[in-house]
Amino acid sequence: MATQALERPVETPTPGQIIAKYQSQAPVDVVAIAAELGINVWETNSLSESISGKIFKDPLNGGSSGYSILSMRATRWHESASQSRTRSRILFSTERD
Repeated sequence: MATQALERPVETPTPGQIIAKYQSQAPVDVVAIAAELGINVWETNSLSESISGKIFKDPLNGGSSGYSILSMRATRWHESASQSRTRSRILFSTERD
């Protein structure tokens, strides 16, 4: 009689574990975090000066999570994170269903 090896289920990391993985060094790569969480990031120039980004439900273009981030500076966050003036101004507007 053949014996079957018991396979352990692969555990999916929690969002907190994914974020913690990227917080070990500065600047934090927020675009990589979003990608790993299944969130698509889009860069735009169409938001007002006072809003740096927008997280919204996006079933058509969102990643596997169904959400997208629209950002004025998504690809430049890592460049400006060391500038305290910019760091304190990263604000997001969210839309609720």
